[in-house]
Amino acid sequence: MRCILCLLWLLWVPPAYGIEKSSTQVSSFVHQITLKRDSSASRLTQWVSPISVNIPFTKGFLQIRSAAMLVHQNTVPDDAVWGILNTDISGHWSLGNLARLSLIASLPTGKQGLGGSEATLIQNLARNDLNFPVKSFGQGLDYGGSFSLGHHRGHWTWSTGFSYQRKGAYNPLSLVQHYKPGDEMTVSGGLDYTQGSLIYRLSVAGTYYLTDRQDKTVVYQNGKQALIQWAVLYTGNRFQAKAELTEIARLKNQELSSGAFLYETRDSNGNDFRGLLEARWYPIRLLSLYATGYAKHLTANAHALDSPFYQ
Repeated sequence: MRCILCLLWLLWVPPAYGIEKSSTQVSSFVHQITLKRDSSASRLTQWVSPISVNIPFTKGFLQIRSAAMLVHQNTVPDDAVWGILNTDISGHWSLGNLARLSLIASLPTGKQGLGGSEATLIQNLARNDLNFPVKSFGQGLDYGGSFSLGHHRGHWTWSTGFSYQRKGAYNPLSLVQHYKPGDEMTVSGGLDYTQGSLIYRLSVAGTYYLTDRQDKTVVYQNGKQALIQWAVLYTGNRFQAKAELTEIARLKNQELSSGAFLYETRDSNGNDFRGLLEARWYPIRLLSLYATGYAKHLTANAHALDSPFYQ
């Protein structure tokens, strides 16, 4: 599953230059969906336990991230698959007051060559409408970087950036070998206005995907994507809040070789609108309480109604 929001992580990394020593963070979360069709229903559950190691250095920091994941569906018999995800290593450097450089590599430590029910479970994670936080165990050896510029003056802060990610070949299914997703390029920009404890933010981005190949043969073309996001953030001494609206426009994906393996055909949604409300309260030291509300509306994709790829 490809998403502009994921690529923006390369450009909008939270500043961590103030970290005085290395830190390790371990967490866990569960995401569950009930799928209903006619009179039947099944429950698809994803459990993920991520770990992140942050190592600061002069004018920057190094981050290493990975996770263990379990996916389960209550069919008869039950289906389940578990394993380690890809390992992401990223470095971020401040180049003076205006510029920042980020480099990232994703090491293929995740599961590959899945077959049977395991492959079906993991392909369900890639569906945009199901909104799973983690879309796959990982792909091949990916690497890339970003360069961004930012400037603050008075109440205003602007930023702009460019990222490129080289996608490596991998074996997603037992019968699908040497599949190489297309490289990805993103251009983005942002504008903040700060007024007391409030920040008003506008972000835009556009992503272009090169063609996917299997055994060096072009088989698939992801549609271009454009994103615009509006946000309001409040930061107080013991209370923080965020309201966010995101609009993602996707052009139609194209099958360029009939019958070839298509990783994301069913994610050809024409429009993706999301809303987020989040609040966090710190009643006492070392304790925080938070609440989040999230909604997403998807339009039908660009395929014909009688197409097996219509969603």
